[in-house]
Amino acid sequence: MVSTALTAANLARRIHSNAIVSVAVPVAVGLAVGYLSNTTIKTWYKDLKKPKFNPPNWIFPPMWTTLYAMMGYSSHLVYRSLAVHPVAVPLALGAYWVQFALNLAWSPIFFRLNNIPLASIEIGGVVAAVAFTTRQFFKVDTNAGLMMLPYLGWVSFASYLTWSIWYLNPDNGDKMKKAKRFD
Repeated sequence: MVSTALTAANLARRIHSNAIVSVAVPVAVGLAVGYLSNTTIKTWYKDLKKPKFNPPNWIFPPMWTTLYAMMGYSSHLVYRSLAVHPVAVPLALGAYWVQFALNLAWSPIFFRLNNIPLASIEIGGVVAAVAFTTRQFFKVDTNAGLMMLPYLGWVSFASYLTWSIWYLNPDNGDKMKKAKRFD
């Protein structure tokens, strides 16, 4: 167990100590998960009822790329303060990885499992985790905290969007899935 923790700590140190790697990891992983999860955009998702404020599909990849890059760089800024904040930095970076894992889980739940209720609940956890992480980042480095605010805003908007889609599709899109099974 200790060797696993040490390995995770070493990996985190290698990621966060380098600004380019700090940005590249969340961008690459986030885009990969998004690409692998979003296979139903042209089928199941297209047929869902969506609120009028739903952005066009093309906006999501550049928005997430930008937010992942900002989030990654902000984690690098926090890591650079390790000597000054030896207790706060590990807490902030631990929160960072928790919120990132929760963020990554949303796309497969929504797009692969087509489970709108679970995605709606899960994204509430994402918002809470991002808010907590942002607060921890502010405690360590003001600029890192500021760089997390657009991400917190976008995730809050995404949660409202997810909840609105659930409200507009109380059957969770099940009728569409059943109809496609018989084609």
